[in-house]
Amino acid sequence: MTLPAENKRFILNTLREVQHCPVCRRPVIGMPVLSCAHCGEERPLRAYCYKRAEGGYIAECIDLDILSQGNTEEEAIGALQ
Repeated sequence: MTLPAENKRFILNTLREVQHCPVCRRPVIGMPVLSCAHCGEERPLRAYCYKRAEGGYIAECIDLDILSQGNTEEEAIGALQ
């Protein structure tokens, strides 16, 4: 089954929305989980965001060895999600 293009765009835009802590209002990374289609076992993925010395931010998922960059924390996290 293939999703219509408008649904794909909605899903991508939703994934790029960054949530914020209700207390301090800093951006937070959603806890992504890999789930086995056969047995249902779930593995949480670890992700972090940090400021680069040269400026800008890096958001990194260390379990999948991927990262994204942005001028702000929101940009970096949104691109990773």
